[in-house]
Amino acid sequence: MYAQIAIVVLIIPVATVKLTQWYAKRCAENSKKIVNEKLLHFQSIANTYTDNGTPKELQKMIEDLEDVMEELKFLDQN
Repeated sequence: MYAQIAIVVLIIPVATVKLTQWYAKRCAENSKKIVNEKLLHFQSIANTYTDNGTPKELQKMIEDLEDVMEELKFLDQN
């Protein structure tokens, strides 16, 4: 009986350490996964921007400039 108690007393701290290590590793991997997902999300947002704005804003600006160019050509001809 004393041997069984001694075994349990020795096993509990070892098991506690192993469980703590496993849990810490699991939490670290989960946090790493979340951070990587957020990083990819923010990188995809950043990739939609250029130095002059979003692609839609750039397209609108190009269309406006084309309209101005047509008006200038019309004025130049007259």
